[in-house]
This record gives sequence, structure tokens and C-alpha cells, in this order.
Amino acid sequence: MMQKQEDVMDKDQLILEAAKRVYVRKGMDGAVMQDIADEAGMSRTALHYYFRNKKKLFDAVFDDLFDHFLPEVEEIIYSDIPFRNKVAWFVDHYLDLLKENPYLPNFVMNELNKNPLRIIERFSLKGLLSDHMRDWIQKELHSLNSRVSASQFMANLISLCIFPFIARPLVEEFFTDDRPKAFECFIDERKQIIVETLMVSIRDVPLQEFLNH
Repeated sequence: MMQKQEDVMDKDQLILEAAKRVYVRKGMDGAVMQDIADEAGMSRTALHYYFRNKKKLFDAVFDDLFDHFLPEVEEIIYSDIPFRNKVAWFVDHYLDLLKENPYLPNFVMNELNKNPLRIIERFSLKGLLSDHMRDWIQKELHSLNSRVSASQFMANLISLCIFPFIARPLVEEFFTDDRPKAFECFIDERKQIIVETLMVSIRDVPLQEFLNH
């Protein structure tokens, strides 16, 4: 029985990985179950045994990407470490998630353009960019006497992280060198830069005074 459960779990993961590749190429609307079955090396009938339709499979792919990440986010939010350390932790782990799934930002952006309600629904169900998270960040910013809003801070945080992945060909051509795994090195170096940029942005210092420093 245990072996059978493990086989099912392995097959589920095989299907999820195949679905990710197909969704990247064709998007949710352009993909069909036969495409995913072919990618996974199985019949469409066998695929339907595990996932009855494309919507359920899409939800499973989304959950697979974020389920191991979000509990850790919740844990760090409620910890007693300084806000800067929380931001550094998030940036480090979020960029690692994107390195492991580099197609994710473009996939989400494409789906937002085609069917925004589908992506918004999944983000809401997972608590991503929620009112709860916004309220927590606003409280942290208020404690630091920052006049930056939580919404602006969150927008800066996400955009600074995902831009290199959305514009990866441009980044690789103009912003990296010839080192092996140059893009991955660029992302690792960027982690501290993002944290520094964000922390500077919330300082309650007039722009002219900041520029004069």
C-alpha cells in the first residue's frame, strides 16, 4: 500500500512538471490535456485518472509552486526578528524560488493579461498580497516612522525581484558577464542590493537631503 501511494505521488509530480512546461509554452488557455499527457509520456485517459480537467491541473501546479513557500512566509512574519531581516529573508527565498522556476513570472504575467480573475483568485486563496500582509507591512513601516505606504513597498519588493526574470534575455546580454551560470550569480548578487534599495526607500528623509548625502 505504501509503495502504491508513493507511485501515485511520483506520478502526480511527473504530471505537474509536464504541465508547467506546457503552460509556459502555450499558456493556460492554449494548452490542452492531450499536450500535457504527451509531455508526461502517458495517455490522456491515464492523465484524467489523476486530474479530471485542465482547471484542476492548473490549480495543482499553482499550489505546488507556492505551498512550500507560503508557510515559511507566515512564520517569518510573526517572528521577532527586525523588519530588515524579514525583508532579507523574503528576498533570498523568493529569488531562490524564481531561480528554481524561472518561467514563473512570465507565466503569471501572461495569464494576468489573458484571464486576470483566474490568477487573482489563486493569489487570494493563498493569501498572497492579502490585506493581512499589507496591514502587517504598514505596521512595520509605521514603527520605523516611514511615510512609504505598504502598497508602494510591496510593489517595489515584487518588481525588483521579478524584473530580471521577465527580461532575462536583456539582462543576460547587457548586465552579465561570461562567467559560468552568470545569470544565477547576478541574481545572488542582487539579493543584498534589493534589500538595501528597499530599506533606503523607507527612510523618512526628504529627497533633496538624501541626494546631498
